[in-house]
Parts: sequence; C-alpha cells; structure tokens
Amino acid sequence: MAEVDVTFNRAMKFWWSLTWRTWVLMLPVMALLNVVVFWALLGNTAMRSGGSPDPAAVVGAMATVAPAYLVGLLLSVVAMVWATRWTLRTRWSDFRVQLVAPEVSA
Repeated sequence: MAEVDVTFNRAMKFWWSLTWRTWVLMLPVMALLNVVVFWALLGNTAMRSGGSPDPAAVVGAMATVAPAYLVGLLLSVVAMVWATRWTLRTRWSDFRVQLVAPEVSA
C-alpha cells in the first residue's frame, strides 16, 4: 500500500465529503428540534398574547424549551460522529483514509 501526500485537493475532497454528510444527517435533528421548540412556545399562552408577555411566563416557556435544546445538542454530536465515521469509510478516486495504530518503540 503506497502512501500519498496530503494535498490541498485531497484535503478539500475529504472536507467536502464530511461537510455534506454532516449537513444531511443534521437536517432531521434540526427539523425535530424546531418542531419541538415551536410546539412548546406556541402552547404557552404568554407567547400567544397580543401584548407584552409576563417576564415570569417567558422564563417558564424557556424552561420548557431548555431540555429540547440539550437533547438537540446530544443528537447533533451523535450525527456529527456518525458523519465522520461515514466519511472515514469512503473511498475517493485517488485515495482513501486509513487509520493506523502508532508504531511501538522497543
């Protein structure tokens, strides 16, 4: 197996592969998070009122949404790791990425 240099073109291919895979996997996460947040805020009467909402009600609405953001953060990390694994297993026309254990010195 011959080693090849890390050129700008190869780095760009890897970067683009990682970027679009991450984007594709993040779309469902972002859509789900937006639906949950919209549903939580829409359900709060303080956010639906025509006048200025009560500050305590706004804090209550945000407390309802906060767990959704934490779950969204965790799902985002999982999606990004999955995209990285997907990219590392890809073969391009002129190279592939291979993980190699470090050499052990005696």
